[in-house]
Amino acid sequence: MGVDGRVMCSGWAATVVRARGAAIGLLAALGMVVGTVATLAPAPAQAAGEVALTVEGAQLLPASPLAVTPEGQIFASPDATMVSDLSATANVYSAGATQVVYTVKFKAEHELAANSGYVRLTAPAGAKFYAANGYGYEVGNDTESRQSDHVEANPEGLGENVVDVYIPGSFSVAAGETVTIAAYGSENPTSADPSGTFSVSTSADTAAVSVPFAIGPASKISGLSIGADTTSAGASEVVYTATFKSTSALSDGDAEQFGDEERPAFIRLTAPQGTVFSSDGYSYEITDATESRQAIHVEVDPEESGHRLGSNVVDVAVSLPIAAGDTVTVAAYGATNPSSAVPSGEASVSTSSDIEAVSKPLAIGPATAVSELHASANTTSAGASSVVYTASFKATTALSYGDAEQFGDEEKPGVIRLVAPTGTVFNSDNYSYEVSDQQEEGHVVHVKVDPEAKGEDNVVDIDVSPYFKANISAGETVTVAAYGVKNPTSEDSSGQLSVSTTSDVTPVATNFPIGPATEVKDASIGTLGGDYTLQFASPSNISNGDPEQFGDDEQPGFVTLVASAGTTLPTEARYYTFKVTSVQGGTAEYGVLHLEVNGQTAKIENSRSNAPPG
Repeated sequence: MGVDGRVMCSGWAATVVRARGAAIGLLAALGMVVGTVATLAPAPAQAAGEVALTVEGAQLLPASPLAVTPEGQIFASPDATMVSDLSATANVYSAGATQVVYTVKFKAEHELAANSGYVRLTAPAGAKFYAANGYGYEVGNDTESRQSDHVEANPEGLGENVVDVYIPGSFSVAAGETVTIAAYGSENPTSADPSGTFSVSTSADTAAVSVPFAIGPASKISGLSIGADTTSAGASEVVYTATFKSTSALSDGDAEQFGDEERPAFIRLTAPQGTVFSSDGYSYEITDATESRQAIHVEVDPEESGHRLGSNVVDVAVSLPIAAGDTVTVAAYGATNPSSAVPSGEASVSTSSDIEAVSKPLAIGPATAVSELHASANTTSAGASSVVYTASFKATTALSYGDAEQFGDEEKPGVIRLVAPTGTVFNSDNYSYEVSDQQEEGHVVHVKVDPEAKGEDNVVDIDVSPYFKANISAGETVTVAAYGVKNPTSEDSSGQLSVSTTSDVTPVATNFPIGPATEVKDASIGTLGGDYTLQFASPSNISNGDPEQFGDDEQPGFVTLVASAGTTLPTEARYYTFKVTSVQGGTAEYGVLHLEVNGQTAKIENSRSNAPPG
């Protein structure tokens, strides 16, 4: 540092300074105190290597020391000190990026007390610090790291690019300690700033130190592919899937330690107009390389520039850190397609880091229906209970199983709706339903009888089975078995059963008449050595509920035995035996798994083998 010549500044004689090397110097000979940040600007009229001192808003006093940074910024105060070894970085430098993490690291020259000491961060003009609370800021010293208890954005009206971050109450910073601050949820300036700088001072080291912090142009993702498992109008429980390469990094806000309090980045999906995304965060899955996680949080119909963007737009908070250049897949379960066709529909993806949206065509076609429907019951007698309804059909469009193996039913599996003749009562027990396609068979996650709360127990929505390792593909044949059904109490010769799905929303019906009530035939009762023998011909099938695979969960049929008054029937199943002779002449004999006895009445479940009619 040297002194070469003189210039006039605000009517006072000031000294021309030549900066040599990268050292920070103190100059005592200028005779001035600078009240605001001043800069050293090149002086064309001077010799090479010289810079002219420009002071704005300065108060000039005699014999005051002056601090000069390597970058040419100067500060002055009789007692001013500054931090050292400063570094400042961002996980994203793209213009317009939000949910950015600014990280600064420096050595404190003086102590910073818990709660009252603070660090002032000044980002490039146009940047914004998150101002809601201290949870978006993480402060560390040489031994520990904690969230800040308090921050003050725009202190003293200096701008939204300035924030005072207070030291947590759990520790202080000693003189000479290294301090690290991570400021989550920050926003970069909206336009590029190649000469941007980032400065730091503290409540104890009040002279600010700056480092270069260039902001580049806005960026966008690349390599986008996006689609839906069904593009039929009106379809619900749809899975939208987008895969892309992230140009810029996406922070998870240190979710493992602090949850979503530290402002994770987000991925914005925009589907064709009229789409409705699910507002349940558990309905979204993010995959980066080989790791998959559910989203921390989602916002449907987010706000931007003072207006809402619509239910076809969702911001999916990132639940795992994504590096620049990573390939990312987002699956959005439980979406609903527009109610009518959108042949020119488009879908787009942007992120809080890569803010320029990239679009692809995604046409929505007309509503669809299943085909090749067949329906039957093991008995169509009016008033019959523990009946098994079976429906098979071909799916025109795919049905998702919601990745239930990994996430349960939180990810909105597809649904099959059965509508039986009026007066039918479906069973509300999940285990009473079995769904199979051409590869898999299993119980369902969830069923809902009377799904629209209209008092219609003849309507049931059946989730696709969680035991499936893959979705039901378009064109596959699906079979649904509903156990424990009660037939209408009256004959209905014109009865029908219809099927629709959340993907094929137009119902398809087939004839399903309910006949008159029936009764057993040729009944006789005998006794032998204290044993009762009941013999009869059954005009209808009596279901066994498929006990070999599912036990008695699937509501097997039963035989009710009413003994004469005063008789006490045994209460243990081992005392009861079925012997069945089919109309073809075959005979089977088996024990009983379950029964209910009430005095002289026994309800004996047929829990071993189907009893053929006759």
